[in-house]
Amino acid sequence: MDEKDVRGFIKRDEFEQIIVPILERVKGPMEEALLDVGLLAENIHVVEVVSLGSRVPAIIRIFK
Repeated sequence: MDEKDVRGFIKRDEFEQIIVPILERVKGPMEEALLDVGLLAENIHVVEVVSLGSRVPAIIRIFK
């Protein structure tokens, strides 16, 4: 960008709308992981995505 700094802001709900296709891809592996360890989605109270310590509440909503 020709050495220009770029900065922007986005609200969580807007961001989650943009990443819906990615969030849908998360469901399959998470369901498989739950089956592997013998847990139900109801047993999960917090999900933390390990990458800069981000917490993504949208992932928890996938299972509700």
